[in-house]
Amino acid sequence: MPKTLTELETLVRAEVGEPTAQYWTQTHIFSYINEAARTFSNDTGILLSPPKKCDIVAGTSLYEAPTDVPGPQAIIAVFYDDSELTPETPYSIVRGDGLPHETDTDTPSCYCVIYDSGKVYLMLYPVPGAALTAGLVVWFWKLATTMTTGDEACTIPDEYHEAVVAYASMLAFKAKRDYDQVKIEKDTYNDWVVRARSVVTAQIMAARQSRHGDATAKRSIF
Repeated sequence: MPKTLTELETLVRAEVGEPTAQYWTQTHIFSYINEAARTFSNDTGILLSPPKKCDIVAGTSLYEAPTDVPGPQAIIAVFYDDSELTPETPYSIVRGDGLPHETDTDTPSCYCVIYDSGKVYLMLYPVPGAALTAGLVVWFWKLATTMTTGDEACTIPDEYHEAVVAYASMLAFKAKRDYDQVKIEKDTYNDWVVRARSVVTAQIMAARQSRHGDATAKRSIF
């Protein structure tokens, strides 16, 4: 069962050797825990979101990603009509004269991610030549939900709660300028990141292999 914010506070206080609030207030510890959970979700992609769909418009190449996509790095896979598109850079789908292939219409085979003014966009190439209801499907990971009350459960899976505790403890020691302890906690956190990434990567590669074969499966999200 996922740990609540209060349970995580108890674990962090045990780790930093302060069972009751003295140097660190509850507000401090709660803030450290929330930052730790969000950072771990960002560093590992452990929180996979249900896929989001949108309609394809004929002649339109640019689509805004779902609003809960935290950033370009969170895009795991993009599908057009059940076919996975190949990720490319914006520079790889422009003409020699620097202009996009706006007139090349066909079935999209690749996409690139564009980040502008705080929003994430997906540009498809070739430009879709026909409309398709719910034709664009985006898989992505999301950030951990911010907890505000002690009885709220952390959205990071319980098997990784030690990573949250380690990162929160690192932030606590950093505030106290205890840099020896900062390094210890950071090393512990990094070990958990490696473990979580390996699990996420294995799951995604297994899914791609069952769908496309070995060549596509070997592409990692990290």
